[in-house]
Amino acid sequence: MKGIIFDFNGTIIFDKNFHDKAWRTFLEQKIQRNISEEEFQEYVHGRSAQDILSYFLKRECSASESILIEEEKEKIYRDLCLQSPDFHLADGLPEFLDDLKHKKIPVTIATASARKNMEFFFENLNLSRWFDLNQIIYNDGTFPGKPAPDIFLKAAELLHLPISECTVFEDAKSGIQAAKSAGAGKIVGVASMLDEETLFTYGADKVIYDYLGEYSVRLCPEQEYQTFLSQMKGLQLQNINCACEMLTLDFGEYAFHARELTRVVLNNDILFTSHDYQSWDGEHDKNNDEWYFLDKYREAILGGTVTELIFTPLHDLKICFDNHFIIECYIANGYHHYDDENEQYVFFERQKTGFRKFLAVYNKRITISESKKIINRR
Repeated sequence: MKGIIFDFNGTIIFDKNFHDKAWRTFLEQKIQRNISEEEFQEYVHGRSAQDILSYFLKRECSASESILIEEEKEKIYRDLCLQSPDFHLADGLPEFLDDLKHKKIPVTIATASARKNMEFFFENLNLSRWFDLNQIIYNDGTFPGKPAPDIFLKAAELLHLPISECTVFEDAKSGIQAAKSAGAGKIVGVASMLDEETLFTYGADKVIYDYLGEYSVRLCPEQEYQTFLSQMKGLQLQNINCACEMLTLDFGEYAFHARELTRVVLNNDILFTSHDYQSWDGEHDKNNDEWYFLDKYREAILGGTVTELIFTPLHDLKICFDNHFIIECYIANGYHHYDDENEQYVFFERQKTGFRKFLAVYNKRITISESKKIINRR
């Protein structure tokens, strides 16, 4: 894709709770009744203020009138944002936008929010680092709102690209429908309020939960990497395997893959290794000191809980378990590609769609894609 178009609310910031509370507070005062979740999802999320007010007030609201009335709700919303630590860009998005900027991929925003809200966002979220306030599409009352395709067609025009060459990031049913009607080349559903299956049902081509594992990693200092990997403490080993000379540790929700020389030790006795290129003749697997004894010890190893992680200056790692087993992961192992940058071990989180990488240790560097879910284990 040559251009990126972002919806804003629920896509660039995950503000569902702020909007829900503000809209419910405002509308229920206006119409003097409770609003069901189904009704809220259908007639509020992703819709323009004009459409929302016309539905709930049971009369046609003009564009100018709806902008005036909506401002009452937006004052409630902006106050909620400024009072909460959860008012920030989606996790990983700044790095993703930096990457797009570096690659000179044009981006814009196409949102049902009004100009005054966008000015608020630009002022408080440093959006001018990536976007031009005068080069985005917002609700000015001159075109029909989502699910009509107009907003995305206008955004593609701003990028000087056909919509078929643009990727749209959206979180709501009406927004996905609008992107499909417009003919967007790809639609990425952002699961900030709807689950993965629902987004696919509405027409998303791909679903993400944030912008971390998909697009961005960052270098980190050694202490941060050690703190991050220490999340493994307390996890119980549910399975252990060796595939393609890579030892895999399954902790259920999390997984650890050691790609280079790994030794399993009990009471200072090396029970087996994953591989050791220093002893490999390059031709016959049977000449390797490999993992042929894994099955012999598997049942004894399983069920152990991680009690300690020991780090070396070279980023070798020892994982200690309460059943006295130690798994040693080595980087400086004599591997003949050691001068290249190779992935040595990796920490993943299991998701419906597979594994998402959060930490990778290379023989030359360490990268992290942070996850609140893991960080909260500290």
